[in-house]
Amino acid sequence: PNTMDPKSVCADQKVREAVEYALDKQAICDAIGYGFYIPIDAVAPAGEWGSDAIKVKRGYAAEKAKALLVEAGYPNGCPIDLLAIAEAGGRSTGAEVIKGFLDAAGFVTNIDIADAGRFYGSVFGTGWKDLAFMFSGNDVTYLMSCCAWWGPQPKTNLASFQRPEEFKALFEPALMARTEAEQIANTGKIVAMINEKALMVPVFHYPNGIVIQDYVH
Repeated sequence: PNTMDPKSVCADQKVREAVEYALDKQAICDAIGYGFYIPIDAVAPAGEWGSDAIKVKRGYAAEKAKALLVEAGYPNGCPIDLLAIAEAGGRSTGAEVIKGFLDAAGFVTNIDIADAGRFYGSVFGTGWKDLAFMFSGNDVTYLMSCCAWWGPQPKTNLASFQRPEEFKALFEPALMARTEAEQIANTGKIVAMINEKALMVPVFHYPNGIVIQDYVH
């Protein structure tokens, strides 16, 4: 979600929460995941540091999404733009299935399918309007991932991701921790705040397969 621009509909936490409640993540995985995608409730997938720290699980609840949109001032539909990268043939199956769920829950979704240059130029440079259908990655530990993606001095510049001061304040104690247990606990606080404030809407996790045999060329 675009949390940087106060004019974006996603500046309102109720709208961000409605986005997550609108998505049947298991159905999305079944539709486009070829049996490999796993629905997730936290930006840290199961088994990663912080994955068990979240306090809110926004399962599929279309009526709850509609009610939140009414509370946010959109009783007749909330217009929302979804930026996605073009797949083969110029479509985006992920964005299309997400649009279906959003529209059924009270949104009026416009899919903006961009070529790779405009997509990544927007995500990492100029920003996006409301939502971007974008990946994030896992590092050796999820504290490293938090710093790389969500931290105040990120390796990746998510141009429309606003970091509240109370959120940025969580990173120094995490980085200054000297034991693994302390690092894990502080990573959990970061992941939990992303979840609590719906700063990101995690949808699914998927593994990467890497060929490492030296006889494969």
